[in-house]
Amino acid sequence: MERATPEELVDYIYEAGAIPGRWPELLGRLGRAFGTRGGLLFGGADPDFQWIGGGELQVIMADFIAAGWMAQNDRVARTLSARHMGFLADFHTPEEIARLPMYTEFLTPRGVDAPVGTWAPGIMDDDFVVSIEGFPSLEAARAAIPRLDGLRPHLARAAALSARLGLERARAAVTALETLGAPAAYLGPRGRIVAANALFERELGHRLFDTRAGLRTKPAAKAQDNDPLAAVLLRIGAGAPAGRSLPLRSAEDLPASVMHLIPLRRDARDIFTRSIALAVITSRKSRLSLGNGVLEALFDLTPTEAQLASKVAEGITVQEIASARGISIQTARVHMRNIYTKLGLSRQAELTNLLRDLALPQR
Repeated sequence: MERATPEELVDYIYEAGAIPGRWPELLGRLGRAFGTRGGLLFGGADPDFQWIGGGELQVIMADFIAAGWMAQNDRVARTLSARHMGFLADFHTPEEIARLPMYTEFLTPRGVDAPVGTWAPGIMDDDFVVSIEGFPSLEAARAAIPRLDGLRPHLARAAALSARLGLERARAAVTALETLGAPAAYLGPRGRIVAANALFERELGHRLFDTRAGLRTKPAAKAQDNDPLAAVLLRIGAGAPAGRSLPLRSAEDLPASVMHLIPLRRDARDIFTRSIALAVITSRKSRLSLGNGVLEALFDLTPTEAQLASKVAEGITVQEIASARGISIQTARVHMRNIYTKLGLSRQAELTNLLRDLALPQR
């Protein structure tokens, strides 16, 4: 694939800003443009960081984290703390690269021991780090900085735009649920409230508490490590695929209810809102329907995609859906691929489980 010109890269950067799902493609293009293995975008620092990758870095980074090396990696933290309005190289000296196990056992054998990175401000309490990794040498990484610095303002603006769009989508989603009488909120790592509707806010201070440590079922003075909500959020934040339903006691004019925590897949949209879970509260008298635009609002599905997702989750085959709608099986499969991509899923069973949890039958 041909390398993009500087003008084309700027166009791709703003395209990703407006369409957050394009960030992996953009990061891959940046890697190719500078002759590297790809790029990474980090949201936050350890232990609550989220990331997306492009090019070969998507797989390399996943292996890096799975092998436990992130605990020894301070390059993201150093980039954030420097707050330099440009790209940086030389995160470690050549002597450190030659002796640190993170390099000798993982990064150097894979050709990703010469990165550059820059800090970009977020719109809330979070900042981002853009990293281009896999230069052939430290000298090559340093030489690329002037060209990358020319792109940095565009990257920073695009990241801020994606973050604002992500926050607006989260607010729209919980507002859509409020019209159905469902208290709902998007939660970030450890239970930080990203967006909540008015019904959910009514719960705060009664049986849910917005503490400095995050959302809890106990007041701040009594928030212990064994808080069941904290434990569930920690598991979801660590990548657990399954959600959990927690009982909520009666409080003042609030009836006994159940809070459902549905994990959000870590795609490009989630890194910008830092959301890890959707919390929805239902009572014995309420039932959340997946009609009325709820799926479209939650997952950016088109009306057609939302209808197909609901039908497949009910056990209807793609062939049956195509026949009933008068479309070709190929068209139906294209819609299903789009659905799986937007929801971060790979097969029908995962879709069925997710929408079953969202349907929230009476309890």
